[in-house]
Amino acid sequence: MNVARISGWLAGVTGAVVVAVWSYAIANQGRSPATTAALNLPFTQTANGALALGSLARRQAEAQRKANEPAVKVNGFETRLAETAYRSDPLAITAIGIMGMSISGAGSPNKGRAVLEAAGRLSRRSSLVSSRLIEAAGHTGDEATVFLWLSRAMLTDETVRNVYIAAMAEATAQDRSVAALVPIVGPAPAWSDYYWSAVLARPRSLVNAAKIRIAIARGSWPKKDMTSADRQLVENLVAIREFEMAQGLARPLKRGKSGSRASSAILSGDVFTDAPVFAPFDWQLSSEGNLGASIDKANKQIVVSAIPGASGFAARQLVRLNSGNHALSWTMSSEQAIAKNALAVSLQCAEEGAQEKAASVVLAPGKNREIVSVPPSACGWYWVSIDVTVPDGAVGLDAQIGDLALSQAAAGEKNVDARSNTPVLPASTSGGS
Repeated sequence: MNVARISGWLAGVTGAVVVAVWSYAIANQGRSPATTAALNLPFTQTANGALALGSLARRQAEAQRKANEPAVKVNGFETRLAETAYRSDPLAITAIGIMGMSISGAGSPNKGRAVLEAAGRLSRRSSLVSSRLIEAAGHTGDEATVFLWLSRAMLTDETVRNVYIAAMAEATAQDRSVAALVPIVGPAPAWSDYYWSAVLARPRSLVNAAKIRIAIARGSWPKKDMTSADRQLVENLVAIREFEMAQGLARPLKRGKSGSRASSAILSGDVFTDAPVFAPFDWQLSSEGNLGASIDKANKQIVVSAIPGASGFAARQLVRLNSGNHALSWTMSSEQAIAKNALAVSLQCAEEGAQEKAASVVLAPGKNREIVSVPPSACGWYWVSIDVTVPDGAVGLDAQIGDLALSQAAAGEKNVDARSNTPVLPASTSGGS
């Protein structure tokens, strides 16, 4: 859907909401405009503007109930009412708006739009003027003006918020909308939380929403700190396998963690010094009833607990990984014996269609280092998981894992005896990256 189609969609939706908006406006501009206008007393001619609006709104509603009905234009009666109201009060915004619509409908769209823009400069609180300026800008592909007036309308009239938020979230899917939306969403207007919620529900808009959020985080806008919507946006991008964009969003929003990971390391040995911020680029921890994990920041460890019959990942993280040999190091301790094969680190391709694990290493107690071979493939992103498998008849486990590191292995480095899990390097160097 290109901007022109979005603009057309927006114009159609705007037509539906205009009836409600105009009805709302009538109620607020005069409880009985027809009666007031009929009195023809001094200073009551402004009621004619509301009467003209009511007439137009009724015809608009009737047209929408009929299939294939042509667009409703301002008629002569409504124009005369608006002109009468304008002569009585040159600042009557509703009357000016109807006059602008009348001029446009008579074949002078540029002149009519100029009148509407003049009304818009006089007041931003007219739903009639706002909706027509949005529609006019949409038809000309002027998305910057569309979004500006959408914002102004939502700030001054909550009755249009749901419809206009939906239009803005839908338009976010278009690449050319990104630059126009950054200065609109960047100042965090009162409706911005509704916008982010709407965008999160639209997979087609997620990538551009991330671009907008990154631009805001890197710009001079006030809302730099991460929010729950930011975390959900990262998760939703991962769900549709937009890994690069998800990581690109998480990186500038993470605080106090840049530089903590060595450039050559995929996972560094100090990964358990902070609570997860942006899973799954930080550890995504399981919290199932029979299996769970938590970060012990004081001891720089991850604590894994499971009961008999538990199976699944206790924690996992998404990483970029090349094929070849990688060095995996860790320390593990437990107050009770752990069944063989109960804990393992696995590597599995995260991209679509991947089924088999690329590699799996059983975690043994103590300080260890093992070479993991990732076979050649087109896969670029992998899940690094701490997996748990506790048989039904076994004893549950509580284990502490620390110094977990994964990095490219040195040329020629290999296990001395993979079957006995003998460390390649002396214990003094294990865990380094």
